[in-house]
Amino acid sequence: MSNMKKLPIIYTVFILLLVSCSREQPLKDIDTQAFRNDTGACNDIRTQIHPEVFAAREELMGLREADLRKLLGRPDYQELGERSAKFYFYRVAPGRECDETIDKAALTLQVRFSALGGINEISYKNYR
Repeated sequence: MSNMKKLPIIYTVFILLLVSCSREQPLKDIDTQAFRNDTGACNDIRTQIHPEVFAAREELMGLREADLRKLLGRPDYQELGERSAKFYFYRVAPGRECDETIDKAALTLQVRFSALGGINEISYKNYR
């Protein structure tokens, strides 16, 4: 078989491998645009959506930082942890940013990135 005849077969195999390795879009049934627009949960939209996001946490595991930002937007807070770990915090209940009279810590979705840059933990935390 000549090299010219092998070329279409190689391209076909390459495309099939590429398609089979791609991940399905996480959170496709969740209104992530509404989540992104409700910065600090001040409009109470995140309060309604966050249980669905938390329930789909297995879909988010391993995602990179940029991919999470596309889905949920910029975090309300971020911190650096030990051993190059990074934490993103998304308010899911209104906090002091929304109303200065709120004196308690607000419920926050905490996303932990490993030193390699992928999500490896999603949990809740009461965060001031």
